[in-house]
Amino acid sequence: FLVLLPGASPERAQELAEQLRSAVATVEHAGRPVTMSFGVAASEPGQPFRFREVFARADAALYAAKRAGRNRVMPLLRDGGLAARAAVG
Repeated sequence: FLVLLPGASPERAQELAEQLRSAVATVEHAGRPVTMSFGVAASEPGQPFRFREVFARADAALYAAKRAGRNRVMPLLRDGGLAARAAVG
């Protein structure tokens, strides 16, 4: 799924994704924990919003989160690099 957060900073978007990931981690299904991975990307301040570009970057960050072990938030940094926030616990 996709969440758009107009006016939110990349840091705030990352915080919200982490809060959602943590909340879902308390749920079990068939005796197994439920996990979520997130890719976070933002448009550049002062630049036009380009949906396809931001979506592609968030999608790349999501797949990087999955490759890094899942159950984490993976923000796309301003320089284009990735930084994982590993799941706690």
